[in-house]
Amino acid sequence: MFPRKTLATVCLGACLTAGALGSGVAATAAPAPTPARASTPPTPTTDVTTTPTIDGTRAVITITGQKGQKIVIRDAGQRAIAGTTLTTPTTTLTFTAPTTKQAYTVDVDGTPHASAAFTLRDDIVTPTDKPTVDDVDTTGTRAVVDVTAAPRAVVKVKNDDGEVLGLRLADARGHATVSVPVAADDDTALSVSQTVGAIESEDEDFWSLVDFRGADVTYTGLTHALLSVKAFADGQLVITAEDGAVVWNKPMFHSQDGARAMVPVTPGKATKYTLTRSNSWGTGKPLTIEVPAAGSHLEKPDVSYVTNFSPDFLNVKGIPGATVHATVDGGFDNGGWEHSGLIKAGGGFPILNPPAGHYVVTQEFGDDVSESVEIDVPPAN
Repeated sequence: MFPRKTLATVCLGACLTAGALGSGVAATAAPAPTPARASTPPTPTTDVTTTPTIDGTRAVITITGQKGQKIVIRDAGQRAIAGTTLTTPTTTLTFTAPTTKQAYTVDVDGTPHASAAFTLRDDIVTPTDKPTVDDVDTTGTRAVVDVTAAPRAVVKVKNDDGEVLGLRLADARGHATVSVPVAADDDTALSVSQTVGAIESEDEDFWSLVDFRGADVTYTGLTHALLSVKAFADGQLVITAEDGAVVWNKPMFHSQDGARAMVPVTPGKATKYTLTRSNSWGTGKPLTIEVPAAGSHLEKPDVSYVTNFSPDFLNVKGIPGATVHATVDGGFDNGGWEHSGLIKAGGGFPILNPPAGHYVVTQEFGDDVSESVEIDVPPAN
């Protein structure tokens, strides 16, 4: 037998049930507890990769991933600059390319995806090669610069301070011609760069060389002619004949009088010569001059002894550029002495404090030697 208390408890439960059934009233059962839902594991994210390139001023990013993935590209400030939902495994996004190095992150379905991050202007090949200066044609205060650059590059010509003097868009072959102002009386330092997309190359330095101020034939002898060549700046003066032979190659200096140069002459025929001035910066525009046919035999110099100045001097006048040669008392071979020098632009050559003796003086120009002039210098009082 059950203990009384236990029996009552059992009966109570059974009686309630039976009573409810017996009274015809339906019993409402307590709702069964809802079983806990099992957590669904996230779908693995397919690896997303990016391949950045630059086309002109646009960045073109090729994205490879899984259809349905939502892609957002963000700049260093986490601003969304491009995005899409992949409808194919591979697609492209474009945006304005930066002008300096920039890092970008990529969100895949709202989460940064480390393997898709990329940098522009760092791992992209940019036009770092300098353009090439093909020719500089200077006339007066303008220089026309021919440049070879990348096709469609923006070509800038600048002065020594970096100020842009002129710019042009290179054609499909990469050729550009830029006209810029230059100094009319001196060589001008310039530089040129090219810009492709938003990247500018380093500068290529060059110079605009001023023209010759002119050239004149000041004397024509039997074998050579004397040229006076004037320029605004120093350089190497090179003179070539019509057959290409170099007949003069010596330094010249900025001078109002100009450089004096000797060139061969031809009997009975004028000869054309081409003059160029060059330096470490380049070669200027050539100048052509016609030299008359061979002239007459070199005349004797005019020699006088001047005593009304201090000191006394022997004054020799002749052809500018000719060489004076004077021997005294037979020259060195005979116990005397000799003196040589170039007649100046004004046509004179002084021999100061000449020792007493018998002088024989000639002037020489090329292979032509004049007849001699003899003069005695008396002993000093």
